[in-house]
Amino acid sequence: MLLPKNGRVIIIDDQSVQALPLINALSKFNIASTYFNATKETIPDKKFKDVRIVFLDINLNDGPSNWQTEKSLLIRYVSEIIEKNTPYILFIWSVNESGQFDDVCNLFDHELKEYKPIISPIKMEKDKFFKQVEIEKGGSKVISWELVYTPRETIELIRKKIDEGISTLDSLEALLKWENIVNDSSALVVNEILSLAKMNGTINTDLKQIYFDLAHAYWGKTLKGQSGESITAKSLINLNSLLTDKIEYKLSN
Repeated sequence: MLLPKNGRVIIIDDQSVQALPLINALSKFNIASTYFNATKETIPDKKFKDVRIVFLDINLNDGPSNWQTEKSLLIRYVSEIIEKNTPYILFIWSVNESGQFDDVCNLFDHELKEYKPIISPIKMEKDKFFKQVEIEKGGSKVISWELVYTPRETIELIRKKIDEGISTLDSLEALLKWENIVNDSSALVVNEILSLAKMNGTINTDLKQIYFDLAHAYWGKTLKGQSGESITAKSLINLNSLLTDKIEYKLSN
């Protein structure tokens, strides 16, 4: 199973030391992620509607386990980070998830019904992926977390868990693959346009000329007398043609 690119992986965990090993493992294989530490300061101004994978810690209160407190925090942060009815895969990860996994599943069947993942939540079993270690910091020992496995093994285990979870929804992979291809293709178009514009060392002027040439190829003489902003906007239509070519090439492979 493919993992999504371009920040479509979200990690919600109040303990950054526990989230960091996972972030590092994902980063190792060019999988961008967005981390929230379950504080109001990190709540996004705009909710995510394109998230595909969510790693959600059960205990977000940085204290003793109390389901009523944890429940209210889960409702708050899930509803304030993710847009309603967004299709995504949910990993429930915690060091003590076994006793509350059913409670969390029930939460997504009722209070968080509009944020329910596309398949049943998947157990991550954080303590099987990560372990506590003591490290020297500032002359004293502090508790940190590190991967039990190598980054490659960790990613493969995550992929395996996704495969197990979507065994009845194997058609999803083609859609996610296409989404990744569109993302990669748009990056290639931007890279090529900027590389062309900087060849003469006058990137701003040359980029505007490229916009004009793209717009002129589509709109012709109707551009006469139009503003730079209007010409730039019209040039984007031809960028779609370049994007389509890239997508079709990648799809053929």
